[in-house]
Amino acid sequence: MSSSSFSYLQNRIRHLDHLKEDLKENGNFVNIDDVWAYKDLSTEGKAIKEVIKQDFNLDHNMKKRIIDSFQ
Repeated sequence: MSSSSFSYLQNRIRHLDHLKEDLKENGNFVNIDDVWAYKDLSTEGKAIKEVIKQDFNLDHNMKKRIIDSFQ
């Protein structure tokens, strides 16, 4: 993985960590790269995973690493 790809992944995970905190507080609508999904607090992890799966800017391995970070 190139350093720019790795940097992107790190920033992505940081962004999603903030997103998780936001969801715990208000369970709101959030936007990741213009893909919208409703975040119900009871399905926060599932909703985040669905958004990640729809993010075409991430390759399969990046998606897996990010999703695994939520386990």
